[in-house]
Amino acid sequence: MGLGDQLTLLRVAAVPLVFAVYISDFGGHDWWATGLFIAAMTTDWFDGRAA
Repeated sequence: MGLGDQLTLLRVAAVPLVFAVYISDFGGHDWWATGLFIAAMTTDWFDGRAA
């Protein structure tokens, strides 16, 4: 399995995590969810570079 495939699986695994953090009820949860989403988007950029 190549780096691009691993990054894709990481993004797939991040979806429920981003959702869980977003619906959680603690201070700054929306900012944490946004940060996780941005990290996932960054892996998409690296995935494009690795392919």
